[in-house]
Amino acid sequence: MPRFTDRLYELAEPIWEAQHAHPFVRGIGEGSLEVEKFRFWVRQDYLFLIDYARLLAMAVAKAPDLPTMRRFADLVQATLGVEMDLHRAYAAEFGISSKELEAETKAPTTQAYTDFLLRAAAGHYTELLAALLPCMWSFSDIGQRLSRGPRSADERYDK
Repeated sequence: MPRFTDRLYELAEPIWEAQHAHPFVRGIGEGSLEVEKFRFWVRQDYLFLIDYARLLAMAVAKAPDLPTMRRFADLVQATLGVEMDLHRAYAAEFGISSKELEAETKAPTTQAYTDFLLRAAAGHYTELLAALLPCMWSFSDIGQRLSRGPRSADERYDK
């Protein structure tokens, strides 16, 4: 019997594969992405991570058992601690200060996506999981595929 996630991938395959062909993702892989576009993404991703931590914290509260609560709590800690620290350090490599990150406002797309995630998290636990899965899964898949390709012309993108 196929896994549920295999069925989800099959249903979403055209959209899923389109993200890998997107000029932004290809530009990261090739190192040809304009630095200013990437700097914008880094600032927006910082704001996304703040709400992502909120989403994960809501998952802690809604989790059905202690092991699941612990897993989500670990993800909250990793996001607020490790991930945010790494993000600030990475932003600095592109000339973006912590002050600039904190002063950033969400672009309409970032606002819409984080609003969607937090609205889903306010619903049933399964809705939260359904909203969370594509984010975690797609970022992981994009990173894995990019890491198997040739090194980027701009080594900062390799990180």
